[in-house]
Amino acid sequence: GVTGVQTCALPIWQFLTKEIFETASKHSPINRGNNSGSRFSYLSPSKYGELRNLLKNHRPIVYSVGPWDGAGIVLEKYKLVFFSQGKVACTVFKQLFRRMMNIAEWKVSNGRLPHDPRKNGLNYLYHYNITEAIIMLTHPSWTRAIFVRDPKDRTLSAYLDKAARKDGIYVRRHCCNDDQSRQKTKCDEKAQSFFGFLQIVNDLCCCDPHWKPQSKRIDEAFRDRKSTRLNSSHANISYAVF
Repeated sequence: GVTGVQTCALPIWQFLTKEIFETASKHSPINRGNNSGSRFSYLSPSKYGELRNLLKNHRPIVYSVGPWDGAGIVLEKYKLVFFSQGKVACTVFKQLFRRMMNIAEWKVSNGRLPHDPRKNGLNYLYHYNITEAIIMLTHPSWTRAIFVRDPKDRTLSAYLDKAARKDGIYVRRHCCNDDQSRQKTKCDEKAQSFFGFLQIVNDLCCCDPHWKPQSKRIDEAFRDRKSTRLNSSHANISYAVF
């Protein structure tokens, strides 16, 4: 990643440890009994039905199989669901979670690790049935958390890492990936300048996780709540618990 992301990792780790893990419940992570009614007494029947229908029939982002930064990462021991996102120290967080799960090669960082859910050994929301997922996404004893970054800082970081570095191979591969795109927009050439990069992002690949708007990271049905702003000499980061 870009230096700015790496250098802000230490205060993020410290804040994460202090603010999230100190609130972790000491009780059994999931009550897998069959009495669904009592387990959802904190939700109205209509709200429970709405969420169940959403997870079952619409596969929202938070429960989707596929994207590397889609479904939430689950740490049962700490009753934590964490939503990573590109260019917000996601490599560092996933390495941390792999280490917490006692994965021997937790620090490996390459084309697949620690990001690929098929290989990183982490648990995701879609590994659980719908009833368990609703508990994790709504119950007061569970913590849902995400870090977001100042959009300007994040966009610049994405440009430096994915367009300016290594001759822009990432942007050329993921955005300028067909002859029509190259002919129409001179994609390869534009990727070398910051303003050209912005145009490519807008025209060709606006939904890449490294620059997709952070407002679209969590489905509206699961958004809520409080946030705390972190200001450091390296990055402007906000942390949200919901």
